[in-house]
Amino acid sequence: TSQRKLQFHREANVPKMRAMKHPRIEQIPLKHTMAVAALSATLMWLSQPPVAIWLLGFIVLVPWIALIESTRRIGKSGYSVIWAFSSIYFLLSLQGLRHAHPAMAIPWLALGCYLAVYHVAFVAACRQLRATGIPLWIVVPLTWGALEVIRSYLLTGISALMLGRVFADVPEMIQIADLFGSYGVGVVVAIVNVSVWTLALLVLRKQPIRRTLPSVVVAVVALTVTIGYGQYRLGQPRVE
Repeated sequence: TSQRKLQFHREANVPKMRAMKHPRIEQIPLKHTMAVAALSATLMWLSQPPVAIWLLGFIVLVPWIALIESTRRIGKSGYSVIWAFSSIYFLLSLQGLRHAHPAMAIPWLALGCYLAVYHVAFVAACRQLRATGIPLWIVVPLTWGALEVIRSYLLTGISALMLGRVFADVPEMIQIADLFGSYGVGVVVAIVNVSVWTLALLVLRKQPIRRTLPSVVVAVVALTVTIGYGQYRLGQPRVE
């Protein structure tokens, strides 16, 4: 009888023991994810033509980085929200396509919904990579750059609305495109976004300077080299 009681208690405690080993991680409230997704979509739209506030390019990824750095789960509903707001952004930005012919409405909808998948993939991939301990200033720019390369070639590819295009009216920023393409410009801009995030943590949450310094140093170096190369190229004589 005593052995049966002991066995019963062991079986009853199994779920508790499993819960202790694998504690359930709290999910980010859906309204917070909606606010972040809406903010990111708005910043991206404002940074691109027709409004074209190019300075916003240096902060457009900051809302996504906030989600990437959260220790709470995003969940399927959260990723669905990211996809939905990103779809709205792409559909608004590419709505000129539907004016070409009434039959273009369906391809326009399909394209907007397809491109939004890359934003979901960006957040998800960065969260996975950050869980391995890779620094944020490496994860964000390389993941963003890699996804831009993929979408430029996958399924014949489409390179519209890439991050580097935000700086089309800033000649010094885009000269490195002759070496690395628009992807290179996007990577530099992503690095700056990371530094803006870490500086915000330094100011708002008193994050230790040692955790802020690496991303800021990398951003300053990247910007300095980019602008320096841009000025060098712009200063060269034009060949008629």
